[in-house]
Formats: sequence, structure tokens, C-alpha cells
Amino acid sequence: DMSNTNPSSKMPPTRVPANWYWSAPKFAVLVFALAMLVLVWVLQRQESETARGAMARDVQWAEQTMRLHMQGTEEFLAQLAREKAAGTLDGDGFQVRANQHIANNAELVNVVWLDADERVRWTAPFDTTDWLEGDALSPVQAQTFHRIRDQGRPAYGDPYVNARGMAVLEFYVPVLQGRTVVGAIVAVYSIERMVSHLVPSWFAEKYRLAFTGPRGESMAMNSAA
Repeated sequence: DMSNTNPSSKMPPTRVPANWYWSAPKFAVLVFALAMLVLVWVLQRQESETARGAMARDVQWAEQTMRLHMQGTEEFLAQLAREKAAGTLDGDGFQVRANQHIANNAELVNVVWLDADERVRWTAPFDTTDWLEGDALSPVQAQTFHRIRDQGRPAYGDPYVNARGMAVLEFYVPVLQGRTVVGAIVAVYSIERMVSHLVPSWFAEKYRLAFTGPRGESMAMNSAA
């Protein structure tokens, strides 16, 4: 009988090593732990991306709020410049309107009228200690005045720290008669007040906001936290 001579019929059955049964639970726990770590990493990454997205939206909202306030001042100065060029704005009218605008916009410290000789002729508020009538422009201020005179359009100057230690930002609007610049209406912002008054209160409570100068120096910030 040839079937009795088949070697395979005499081989013992294959046995699974007993230690495999003990290793399987450990392997399952390891896989579970790795899965949990991956899940936590994914959730943290999603949370971080969500936070970054929320911050980007908050910053955009704060920027838009600031721009709306500043555009209001830009339009106010442009109206004064048109009236000055047309000869319909006198010193008393300038004082009343400039002081009212400063009172309604706490980030402003001065509004002034400069003549073509780069000297202050009208200044608000009445009790200002800067930009006094008859004062000449400093080199930093003159640089911006020359730029608007040459280009014939409004411009912001570089932020700087004035003689009283106040960080300021100035906006110049040329007064044009034809194509000739006969002076400028200037608004002076306190950068510290900009941080305090131009940013929504909820933003200031949630984030630290810092304004930096041309060389990266800190001009003002809303909190040291």
C-alpha cells in the first residue's frame, strides 16, 4: 500500500508557540496606545489651526476697525484742506471744528494748518504744548511735508518719538491751489492712544498688541502680559 509510505502522513501537526497568546494582549495595548497618541496629536493640531484661524480673523477685524476710524480723520482733513484752498475756512472755524474732532477721537493730540513756508499758522487744541503757532517743522516733519509737496497727495509720516517723549504718527493732507501746494493740514496721533482707543476692548483683553517703529523698536503696547 503506497499510502503508508507517504512521509507527510507521519509528520506531527504544526503547533503555535504558547508565548504568542501572551504577547497578543500586549501588542493590542501597544496599538491602542499608539492610536490614542495619534488621535491626541490630530486633535491638538486641529485645535491649534482653529486658534490660528480665530486669531487671524480677530486681527483682521481689529485692523478694519482701526482703518475705519483713521479714514474718518483722513476725510475730515481732506474737507478742511478743500475749504482752506477755496478760502472758506478761517481761523475761528478751524478751531471750532478741529477741537470738536479731537474731542470725538481720543487718539488725536493735534490738528494744525501749515503754510508753504513750513510754519505752524493755526493749531488745535487751544492749550497745546506742541505745534505752537509760528513753530517751524523739525527735520522729521519736514521730510513728510516735502513728500506731499512733491507728490501732491496725502501721506503718513514715519512714526517717531517727539521732544516730550510721546510716540506719534502724523498724517499730512496738502492744500492745493491748482497744482501748487500752499500748505498742509496735519493730524497728529498719539500711538499710545491708538493702542488704547482704536482697538476694540475685547481684542485688548484677549491679545497683546504692540506697535513697532521703522527699525522694529516698540512704540507702544496695550499690555505687558
